[in-house]
Amino acid sequence: MIMKTTVLFILAFLPIVSFAQFGVLDGDFDADGIRLIQAATSPTRGFDVEAQPDGKILVCGWASLPSGAAAHVTRLFPDGSLDNSFGVNGQTVLLWNEANLEVYNMALQDDGNIVLVGGIDGAETGQVVIRINGSDGFPDPSFGTDGFVLIPYTIVAYLYDVAIQSDGKIVAAGITAESDLDITVVRLNTDGTLDTDFSFDGKVVTDVNLADWAQGLVVGANGKITVAGSTERPGGNRNGLLVRYNADGTLDNTFGTNGKVELDVSATVDEFHNLTIDGSGSMFAVGATSNPGYQFLVAKFNADGALDNSFSFDGVVQTDFSNDDDRAWDVLIQPDSRILVVGKAREVSDKLALARYMPDGTLDNSFGTGGKVLTSNGQDNELRSVALQSDLKIVAVGTVSDAQFNVRNAIVARYTSGMNVGIGEVDAYIGSTLVYPNPITNNEVTVEYELKSDETVSIELFDLTGKQISTLQSAAAEKAGSYQKSLSLPAVSAGNYLLKLNTGKGSVTVRLTMN
Repeated sequence: MIMKTTVLFILAFLPIVSFAQFGVLDGDFDADGIRLIQAATSPTRGFDVEAQPDGKILVCGWASLPSGAAAHVTRLFPDGSLDNSFGVNGQTVLLWNEANLEVYNMALQDDGNIVLVGGIDGAETGQVVIRINGSDGFPDPSFGTDGFVLIPYTIVAYLYDVAIQSDGKIVAAGITAESDLDITVVRLNTDGTLDTDFSFDGKVVTDVNLADWAQGLVVGANGKITVAGSTERPGGNRNGLLVRYNADGTLDNTFGTNGKVELDVSATVDEFHNLTIDGSGSMFAVGATSNPGYQFLVAKFNADGALDNSFSFDGVVQTDFSNDDDRAWDVLIQPDSRILVVGKAREVSDKLALARYMPDGTLDNSFGTGGKVLTSNGQDNELRSVALQSDLKIVAVGTVSDAQFNVRNAIVARYTSGMNVGIGEVDAYIGSTLVYPNPITNNEVTVEYELKSDETVSIELFDLTGKQISTLQSAAAEKAGSYQKSLSLPAVSAGNYLLKLNTGKGSVTVRLTMN
């Protein structure tokens, strides 16, 4: 007889009190929710964060060494401590001879290796793509030359964002100033060589107006590449800009006007810093707009480039923190479809700023104060990147500095999201199980799970004594694959309950809180 073993992990639920909402710093991360990072004991900036599937956290950016700028990658355990199996004491510092090496973004490959993008400026100038091993943090010698690829230019050129296509090819976007300032998109094969199936030489330069910036990109399920940035028109007015390319590098004429979309909200400056795409092909672009001080700018576009009027009536949301200098730098869509945006807001000095929106564009009042969170650590603070961990906690990265002591650090801050997740595995037949939102406020809950094989599945609700309250799904045959279900819960009193997903081989139970 084979013994069946059920392994169950239930993450602690978040208490709700009248004055504390979600978006608070997580004290389980480095004791106070904040971890500061310096590379090579030098002033350090943080530009991107990735949450690995195993819970470890990757941070990248660059540091100002006495010899010049050097790229850094740091890996932390989920509790915020350094992972000493990575690089040297948890850090990899990368140098380029006689040139400043700056890294601005990274992407994780399916094999766990890490692709970094940026640029160099010095004896040589150009865009840089680097790959390091996820196993030890050192450059991958099978990529380019000893892990490095230089795309040379005679004047300033940087890559600011990167994505991995489903076929493993690497797509990156940035700028070059060889004529005026223009957008560049490059695509590399898995070994680091330029992909000649993309615009014949692996590179596309797009000139829209006087000065064009590309700072974010996404690759859609159809293989098309969308870049977000800004463009400056004659007279100095700057507009938010989206440009879409076909998989071969040509402009996609089904998108906007000849592959381009401009957003002109203010009379002076509108700019996009990043974007994300959802499963339907809709895109959220974020940045800043002047009105007259800068505010968060969030815009939702349909797949054809038209503004989505279901989002705040006209597709555009402006969020003011401080009537001064507020800028959004990154965006993600949570599993519950809420939109999380991070950046900075100036109140005397710059503060770490987060805002969360409902799918219709209104601020999420369960998050922070009226949907907004401000955190100060030093005099000048800014978040540049955000990710969700597998337990649905928010991890954000940026830079903080103290002008009085001339100290600059990369900062990692972790916040509660209000979503809890039960993660269970029953003899490998059930993969990760997610339940959200948690706590529940409107008697509706979403359950996501993965079946490793064909199963008969039922879903039930119990109180903490084990008494069955309701059958949410009667036993039904389901094929192997991933499922997402919205379930209506019965009217019950506030308190804690158990949601149980059953198969013929075992079950997974997740603790819920009803408000």
